[in-house]
Amino acid sequence: VDSIPHGPLGPTGDLPPPEPPKQHSFLFFGRIHEYKGLRYFIEAIQRLHRSGVPVQGVIAGRGPDLKANQALLSQTPSAFVVDERYIDEAEVRRLFSETTAAVIPYVDGTQSGVAAMAIGSGRPIIASNVGSIPELVRDGVNGILVQPRDVDQLAAAMESLLCSHEHWSVLAEGARKLRVGELGWGKIAATTAHSYRAATAGR
Repeated sequence: VDSIPHGPLGPTGDLPPPEPPKQHSFLFFGRIHEYKGLRYFIEAIQRLHRSGVPVQGVIAGRGPDLKANQALLSQTPSAFVVDERYIDEAEVRRLFSETTAAVIPYVDGTQSGVAAMAIGSGRPIIASNVGSIPELVRDGVNGILVQPRDVDQLAAAMESLLCSHEHWSVLAEGARKLRVGELGWGKIAATTAHSYRAATAGR
């Protein structure tokens, strides 16, 4: 069995040097189902906001778990921007380019297209250490891995990127390197071709 990773999604061609956005924000993106851990994202943003950290949570997408968390969101409406609709490709690129990091606080799951989008946009990722997500989110390389359902760790990871430009830059640069290197489509194409050649040779 040959294991071939999923490549980055998003812009093609070179990316400009990484620069943090002017406004500190974290992005929760995509179809919003319970296993994606929206509740923990909301609670982490609220914790930072209440402690005086100037941060905003951006929730872009739609799904049943958004309605389930409306009461929680209403406790601190100024801490969030909620865009409940299908997001077209051009807006997806803008959302990722304007965020400090994509946040993937899944409580369960196998893999994440959101992580592939963040890598494609050269953005750091904060993600739960579940399933195969660590194949795309490398702790200390292009992101920070936390334990699922752990709001303390999630909030601390967010704050660490806000407090240290150097830390943010290292992870953003790590995403850019993965995008064109190990997880780049050229590398994936070569690995796929090698696998096919080996299979047809009767390996």
